[in-house]
Amino acid sequence: MELLPGFSKPSPSPDTKLECIRYRDRSCCKPGITNTFEENENFQNITIYNICPQKSSLSSACHREFFDELCFFLCSPNIGPWITEATHDAAPEKERFKDVPLCASECNRWWDACKHEFTCYVNWYNDVVRDANGLNICGPGQQCRRYDAIYNSSTNFCETIWDFSFKVTPDDQPCMKFGFDVNKPNPNIDVARRKVGVISACPPFSSVLYFLHFVCVVICILTMW
Repeated sequence: MELLPGFSKPSPSPDTKLECIRYRDRSCCKPGITNTFEENENFQNITIYNICPQKSSLSSACHREFFDELCFFLCSPNIGPWITEATHDAAPEKERFKDVPLCASECNRWWDACKHEFTCYVNWYNDVVRDANGLNICGPGQQCRRYDAIYNSSTNFCETIWDFSFKVTPDDQPCMKFGFDVNKPNPNIDVARRKVGVISACPPFSSVLYFLHFVCVVICILTMW
């Protein structure tokens, strides 16, 4: 997935210096991509997470959850089956993922860690207002409120915040985790393989769609092993 020039890789590869330790064996990103978030919760001058004046920084638990989610977004080699063209105006990203099945337990932990933070957006893709330097700001009429005053549930939060990049899924179904144990096999590999199998089994609607499906499946298979 092509995200940031200078930080995205054309294909997954090992990198022992990567800050996102879960993806050191196989990553789609290069070292340094999360540095600005770690330093001041400002992702590459694209997204400031602690945008509201009520708090100077995220809680440590919420910071950790957003860091893990950011690493998943930037570095995971297993989201190929859900990649689509980016259509929002958040600038350098050319591609995004959509409806990635996120385990409900993962969503609940993210929500519990962050529900007392503040924002002036509902959808952090489509509601964003930017200043002359491209930084996100609260625009006219956008009031800072706590997350739990904006989102009515953990599912609403996880699915809406990044414009339906995630689809909350029961844990007993194939679903992704961005906080998995680094000492155990990556559970997301099997989820992606299952999705590739579903895509390849779907009947195409035209020869063009058949070709696109075939290319997608081949790329996903080649980059998963």
